[in-house]
Amino acid sequence: MDGTRGARGMGYLAMRPTAYALFTKLVVRAMERMGGNRKTISRLPMGAGWTGTRDMPAPVGRTFRELYKAQGSHLG
Repeated sequence: MDGTRGARGMGYLAMRPTAYALFTKLVVRAMERMGGNRKTISRLPMGAGWTGTRDMPAPVGRTFRELYKAQGSHLG
């Protein structure tokens, strides 16, 4: 995916909060599985240049939006 297509995709999701929430939930779950027992992602399909020389921690648990919703309103 080139940068323009990626930016358009993010623009589409930014205008649709429900779609964005579903997309991020799916991506976080997929990346969590990619981390395996080591909880480290060594290779990303669209980030081979970056992950070719470094590992990154796999996400663990819920997305920020899920955590925020579970906490309740920040206004008390």
